[in-house]
Amino acid sequence: MIIGMDFGTTNSGLAAHTPGDKAALLPVDPANARSPHIVRTALYLTREQELHIGRAALDAYYQQNLGRPVHLVRKWVGEIEQTFAEIGTFVRDVYVWIDEYEPGRMFRALKSSLAEASYTGTAVYRRYYTLEDLVALFLRATRERAEQALGAPVDGVLLGRPVHWVNAPTPEADRRAVERLARAAFLAGYEQVAFEYEPVAAALKYALDLQRPETVLVFDFGGGTLDVTVMRLAPGAARREVLATGGVPVGGDVFDRLLFRSRVAKHLGEDVTWGAQRLPMPSYLYEDLCDWQSMLMLNQPQTVHMLQDVLKQKPSRPRAVRALLSLITHNYGAGLFDAIELAKMNLSARERAVIHFTGEDISIAESVLRAEFEAVIAEPARAIARCVDETLAAAGLKAEQIDAVVRTGGSSLIPRFQRMLVERFGAGKVRAADEFASVTAGLAIAARAWEQGEAEYAVYRAGDLGPVPDKIGRDVVLQDEK
Repeated sequence: MIIGMDFGTTNSGLAAHTPGDKAALLPVDPANARSPHIVRTALYLTREQELHIGRAALDAYYQQNLGRPVHLVRKWVGEIEQTFAEIGTFVRDVYVWIDEYEPGRMFRALKSSLAEASYTGTAVYRRYYTLEDLVALFLRATRERAEQALGAPVDGVLLGRPVHWVNAPTPEADRRAVERLARAAFLAGYEQVAFEYEPVAAALKYALDLQRPETVLVFDFGGGTLDVTVMRLAPGAARREVLATGGVPVGGDVFDRLLFRSRVAKHLGEDVTWGAQRLPMPSYLYEDLCDWQSMLMLNQPQTVHMLQDVLKQKPSRPRAVRALLSLITHNYGAGLFDAIELAKMNLSARERAVIHFTGEDISIAESVLRAEFEAVIAEPARAIARCVDETLAAAGLKAEQIDAVVRTGGSSLIPRFQRMLVERFGAGKVRAADEFASVTAGLAIAARAWEQGEAEYAVYRAGDLGPVPDKIGRDVVLQDEK
């Protein structure tokens, strides 16, 4: 059996084509009671190597980590051999930062790192995982849940992929991302792997209800990327013609970071001055704070000592400096960014939302109007509008020649982008697909076409990209830095 999987930056889903000729979304996250077919792309590994994914991963992380102190030390874990198509094979020493107090590690947005050659992996206490290992843990857990739901083994997967990967400016980087994801799928137990563009998958789901051929523009806007595809569709899964594709490496995560910098950083002292010379706060602090995972790296002695020194030298707003110090020493980063994301989501349905977060020495209640949020995201919004126009032009079409606009992905709910599509194509043409499941369902439809020989894909099989290890991760002995 071959299934479809949307491995997303923020959320993932799996689906299979049933005998009743429908794409069945599989309940792979029972902890997500409201939508068990949507699984948060998150995994949490404890020191004992106990694995949690999805909603359970977030719950375990917050229960064990929120507000606890952090103490980072740099450790050498050994050497790793890496092979990339464009540069060959090389061996390098691997160092990792270890939080000596952590009960476990949370990993999110792994998809965004697949194209980066610099991300080799990390240690979770005394076991080292490559990036492919970490992705494989998530893919294996979801595959096993899919098999349980289907009551049958699954040996193949059609994985969705963006038109343009984040951090993949070259064809070599794009190939690296694809091959890494394929290797992770083999580690997870799949025997054959193929890829389909995510917006094409959404279009195939839309085509199920077609009564006549249509020319459509798919606007697929998720947590990590925007993909735009212009296609000609006919009723049936296998009949489509892609006229043009485009995309930008902008997604909902970018908007979270912009909201942090524009509305939250001031609560953490970005505008503070201190000392006799009224020095500004170092800008690198707030650049690193824009990502909750890089935020962890700030909890090093030199940064902590610097902030303690600032507090001794009459800062203009000492409360804000204490809040910053607490944020980076008490592991509050993930919770803060979840609060920012929630406010962003609320602004899709309301004119006003509040970013609310509290902790030791931290009390943030920042009101944001939708108009203010739209001003914050104005620059990437213009890039997204240009992408739509350029993709339409690349297809050799005008807006009036588009029969329908299929809008999907969680970030497509943002009113500014809904208005943009209506202004270009008209309200009667914009169709709202299931923002969190249309790509997943479309991949299952395409997987069935592949399985039955109605569609051709470049198929990777286990062993094509090198030997498949018999286990995920390897034990290491952590040593002080060499």
